[in-house]
Parts: sequence; C-alpha cells; structure tokens
Amino acid sequence: MIGDGRNSPRKSSANTFHKRKGGDSRDSQRKRHVRMSGEAGMAGRRKKSSSRSGGIEVDLPRPEISDDGQITEGKYLASQVVHSRIMDTVPMPKEDRIELFRILGKKVRAARFLDLCAGTGMIGIEAISRGALLGSFVERKARRCSQIRENLKAVGVNGSHGEVFEEETEGFLKRMSEKRRFWDIAFYDPPYDADYGSALSVVGSGTIVRPRGIFVIRHHPEMFFAENLGVLKRRSLVGIGNDSLSFYDRKA
Repeated sequence: MIGDGRNSPRKSSANTFHKRKGGDSRDSQRKRHVRMSGEAGMAGRRKKSSSRSGGIEVDLPRPEISDDGQITEGKYLASQVVHSRIMDTVPMPKEDRIELFRILGKKVRAARFLDLCAGTGMIGIEAISRGALLGSFVERKARRCSQIRENLKAVGVNGSHGEVFEEETEGFLKRMSEKRRFWDIAFYDPPYDADYGSALSVVGSGTIVRPRGIFVIRHHPEMFFAENLGVLKRRSLVGIGNDSLSFYDRKA
C-alpha cells in the first residue's frame, strides 16, 4: 500500500461509499536532502537565536518550505523526508498537509498518532514534529518500512517516539483490536483500489481509536462515506488539492 502517494485508481467496497468516475494526479518526487534541528514556532513565526556576541537575541528568517518533501512546521521544520528510493510514491503536497494539521490543531500535541498505509512516513513524521508523543507507522512493504526508519533517523526522531509495523492494514487493525491498543488520532490513506470496507468495519467497531479520538480518511473527492460508521460520526468533509479528507469523531 502507498501511504503519502498513489498511482492507481480506486474502486469501491460494498455499502461503504459511492464513487463516480474520476482520476488522480500527483506531483513527482522532488529534490534535495536537508538536515535541520531546533525548535520552531507556529506557522508564520520566526524563531529566536542568541548566537551573536553579547547574547543579543536576533530574529532569524523562517526557513523556506519550497519542496513537498519538507516538514512544514514544528521541531523538524524544513527537514526533508526522502522519497527517491521509492519510485511509486510521492509526498502529500505541502499545502494539503498544512490544511490537514490546521484542522487537527492542538489535538496533535502529546497525541498517539497512527499513520496507516504510511508510504514514506511523511504524515506521521509531520505529526511528531508538531508535538505528537508517538508516531506509529503501518506499511506492508519491507522497502517502505526501511525508508520510514531511515527518515525517522534522518530528521532526528528519538526511537521512543516512532515505531514501524511491516503489516497489511487489515491484519494490523485486527491484531491491535485483540490487544486493546488505542490511538488518539488515526490517519488512513490507502490506494484508490483498496478495500475500504474491511478497515472501516474494524475501526467502526470501537477499537483502535480511543473515545473522543479522531479518524481521518484521505480519499478521492468523488468517494462518499456514510455519516456514521459504527461508533464513528463524521464531523466534516474537506476538499484539498486533488483529494478529500473525511474527519470522524469517535463517540464517547
């Protein structure tokens, strides 16, 4: 499965959503590798430095985010998530990620964040950068899992803040359901031809997402999901770029 980029059309699963004809287009992967560290403020701010003589604080320009492969905010602002070794994935456009995390807002801070069909881990790493306590990454292909681990290490994520599972999404969800393990926010970004119904039935049964937690589905704009999916109730449907995001709240 491809988490933060796709290249195949999606198909519907029975009684889960309605789909009309549509396509998908994405930018190809981009350029250079950048290593940056240090704390950054919220969007639009500039960070302080006292590196000049006399301990005088000066305003430094906010790093430019010119590449879709760069982290857009937080501790790892402007760090690069590498996609070059995985030719069939491209990052979720930076404008789309900014909007996603704008909607999630402060709920990301100190959250346990689950990135399903994680691709190269862009979304989960962005969540950790913005203050998530833990990022859990689920991918079925070994080479993508290796890339996620490399990206976590490259941007400086401590081992205790990131975990990677090489597993099919449905199998992972069922296994975690049996273990009674929960996350505060889960982001589900499968290929268009995935069987959404299987994953949604598990999450909708009351597992994986904690009470009052959030479940987000990234999907084609002409896919429509039910307002209620078991214990999940849709809060909003937002169109971003070439895709849509469906936000569900887990009922208490």
